Amino acid sequence: MKIALVSPAWAQKNDYQPLGLGYLASVLEKAGHQTRIYDFTLRKNKDHTCLAQELARHQPDIVGLTVTTNTYSSSLGLVTALKKIIPRVQVVVGGPHPSLYPEEMAKIEGIDFAVFGEGENALLELTQALA
Repeated sequence: MKIALVSPAWAQKNDYQPLGLGYLASVLEKAGHQTRIYDFTLRKNKDHTCLAQELARHQPDIVGLTVTTNTYSSSLGLVTALKKIIPRVQVVVGGPHPSLYPEEMAKIEGIDFAVFGEGENALLELTQALA
């Protein structure tokens, strides 16, 4: 499967590398999935449609977003734009915000799955089930 892992834009300056996405990518690549990481924290001046179009060029089967409270609104905007461009894509959210509010996140239109807690094993099992 083709998987895009995304770190959405923050509302404030962010100097953090998306290391958690690197861990996820490592596990997924070992299982044979084509995985790319998109660090949109460095692209605050692009709108959600432009970012979704960039993801669409990879033609992912799954898009995984790490969602913090700081990136919540940016993440939702990206999900909405992405589902308009690639309606069939499976959107998975994980990270601190979905870990605190998994039921709320799972009810949001456009989000297909919410992972809470450590995501490496859960995301791998989910991709295997979807494949």
